[in-house]
Amino acid sequence: MKFVNYGLIDLQGLKTNELTNFPNTVVYKYEVNGANFSEQITNDENGVSFSQSLGFDLLKQDLASTRNLDSLTNFDLRVLVEFNNGTYKMIGAENGCKINSLTLNSGTSKGSLNGYNIGITATELYAAPLVRISNFIIFGVDTGYLFEDGINYLFEDNNNFIFN
Repeated sequence: MKFVNYGLIDLQGLKTNELTNFPNTVVYKYEVNGANFSEQITNDENGVSFSQSLGFDLLKQDLASTRNLDSLTNFDLRVLVEFNNGTYKMIGAENGCKINSLTLNSGTSKGSLNGYNIGITATELYAAPLVRISNFIIFGVDTGYLFEDGINYLFEDNNNFIFN
């Protein structure tokens, strides 16, 4: 999701590691491979900070994904990470995060990666908080449409639409 500078009043629970309030927000869901989230605490003369990093692969290159990923490198983000137990944490909750590496891979054989290798980093004052996913509207495969003009449409009545 694109980073919006909300006040701490809107991000209730940030200091306690569980966001209990977050403004309604639209996010985009990507099915990824080989995801790895890590968080490192640094305590030095500048105080305590948390370095957060996420790396993952997106399979299958196409024009729409390339354009979308290209545009995401131009601004700060917040990223929700779903863990294997169904819980979610937010990277860049207070300060935002950036895509610091984006590699397109064509693959050298049928078994190798044909897609994108993505790295995202953030530096925060607090650990990545747990979030309640019910505060978010999720767009993803078969749930929403992202058009080239950047306008998003979500059809809630499950009807099929034909675009000419």
